Amino acid sequence: MRDGQTGADVVAALRERLGVLPPTFIITGDTAPDRLREAQSTGALLLHKPLDTARLHDAISQMLSAQSAAG
Repeated sequence: MRDGQTGADVVAALRERLGVLPPTFIITGDTAPDRLREAQSTGALLLHKPLDTARLHDAISQMLSAQSAAG
């Protein structure tokens, strides 16, 4: 991110602009406990780097399944 922006900042901006949070991932290599708590509190799915393709595929499938069930 640029200018000290975090994934949580981006999620908040999305929520504010759209009125709802669309299916969202935060993919991070940050391990600071306060940053992880902040990311987890957003409602976005938190994924950790390095991220292999199987885990990304599973996360996308999980998000699509949740969306189908809700919709």
